[in-house]
Amino acid sequence: MASPPYAAAPPPPALGGLRALMLLQLSTRAVSVLLAQFLVRIAPPAVFAAAHIHLDLLLSTLLFLAREGVRGALLRAPEDATAAEASAKSDGKSTAASAAQHVAQRERARQNVALLPLVLGAAMLLPAFPLYARLAPASLRELASFRSALALYLLGAALELLAEPLHTRALSRASDTGNGMALRVRAEGAAVLSRCAATAVTLYVAVRRLRIGEADAALLAFACGQAAYGGGTLGVYLVYFLRAWGPRQVAALFTPSRVPLSMPGVELASSQPAADSALLDKHAFALAATMTRQSFLKHLLTEADRIAVARLATLDNQGAYALAGNYGSLFARLLFQPVEESARLVFARSQSSTGEASQSALSLLRPLLSLYIILSLFLAAFAPFFAMPALLLVAGPRWALSTAAPQLLACYAALYLPVLALNGVLEAYLQASASPQTLKRYDGILVLASGAFVGALVLGPQLGLTRGGIDLIVASTLSSGVRALFGAYYAFRAAPAGPSVWPRLSTLVLFAHAPVLFAWTSSRVRAIPLALGVRALARRDVAQHLACGVAGAAVLLAVCYLQEGPKLRLALAAIRGSS
Repeated sequence: MASPPYAAAPPPPALGGLRALMLLQLSTRAVSVLLAQFLVRIAPPAVFAAAHIHLDLLLSTLLFLAREGVRGALLRAPEDATAAEASAKSDGKSTAASAAQHVAQRERARQNVALLPLVLGAAMLLPAFPLYARLAPASLRELASFRSALALYLLGAALELLAEPLHTRALSRASDTGNGMALRVRAEGAAVLSRCAATAVTLYVAVRRLRIGEADAALLAFACGQAAYGGGTLGVYLVYFLRAWGPRQVAALFTPSRVPLSMPGVELASSQPAADSALLDKHAFALAATMTRQSFLKHLLTEADRIAVARLATLDNQGAYALAGNYGSLFARLLFQPVEESARLVFARSQSSTGEASQSALSLLRPLLSLYIILSLFLAAFAPFFAMPALLLVAGPRWALSTAAPQLLACYAALYLPVLALNGVLEAYLQASASPQTLKRYDGILVLASGAFVGALVLGPQLGLTRGGIDLIVASTLSSGVRALFGAYYAFRAAPAGPSVWPRLSTLVLFAHAPVLFAWTSSRVRAIPLALGVRALARRDVAQHLACGVAGAAVLLAVCYLQEGPKLRLALAAIRGSS
């Protein structure tokens, strides 16, 4: 049975805090991009690869494995909350103090689970420096500033993990922080600005004062920026909680205990732990263990391209791949990531309640998928033909005209980003609402996705795909596609998406014709000499191609407004934070 049209659907729940998060992403990414423009022009591809392939991969691996599973488990409401409240009422104990006592005892057990990232992080960070300093590729170890940069990246990871118990408490339903998303936005904003400031200052001091070569100075600047990012994150959370809670209660957040968690302004019946109190919330701990196991598989799949390119390509080619991925992911960080993170909160809180709330979560998922599909059509239509002019403008002629970065960026944006976006929101829905049994089934899907990645990587060269480049993007796309298909099956197995998610046939036909026109204008563009540089954008053949792209974008936007308006308005209403 087809799903009802969007006009008749209930309004989706608002993504609280998303507008602030998106504004933060826009402003901080704008500052980051301006700084990156300067670094891209002075950092050779080898240094860019060292920072964005090797050290960034190490950092993301440590953070992801240490905290991702615990975060996902604690975002979900306590399993026993509703039952405990009903029991208290039936026993006549529903006084404010006894209710607060139960919440405080439960939150203490959950806060103890929130300390697990510190334990996991310490277990991985301590051996990371000697192991990676010895096992890193020889071309990386030859960089003079490599060991210093490695130490700074690990310091940044440690500072971010120290902020994790405070981050979890801020987003907790039982927290008194009000809008935890707003606090998270402030923390991330301060962290990004700290990274930019530290990167710029380090670069200036290293080059102008210490007379360090530009390549080594750039790598040190990247590393100092990452350490400052961790410090900025921890600093904002610490300042807020020290002011709101006081030093003693903040220290209690970092101390495993059975004593009920006392929160400001909450009166407890007793400060002693209940006789049957557990150190760890069993449901949250079991869920965290399941999600951490999945996090390992997910991380291997998500970062498989960087792992493979680090093994298969030279540092210079890795630099081109890193640049393409950096600019390609800009769109994901500005739009897809904030939407996914806010939606994950809404899904978790909706699915923890009644079946009616589950329909509310589904009513949010559908318009988000519609929006993502339309954005994906734009990426697929424009990226293959306008990646080179875009790189020429933002990264300069060296990257746009003498490396494989334009081809990699085009493939990344047209193929991988759309599937990544759809998988992100579908996986958020799955992990926020699925039962432990379904999550265990998802382990098998992750293994299947791993096999799809390896199979595509093996067959890629036989199909004529460039080794260490395009083949990795195709393999990653196929792997994410397997996960997205299972997410769609889970979400719509009882309520098929039907025509409500997909654009109209006339819209799809128009998007299919756009690349034909762009391919024709692109074929008329003559080769661009490296010496001409960015001035090539004003050359007649290039300008005509760009004008065709602008006109095509205007027509497609108008068609989407007229044909897909109801779907887009529902999605944008949720993004604006209004229903």
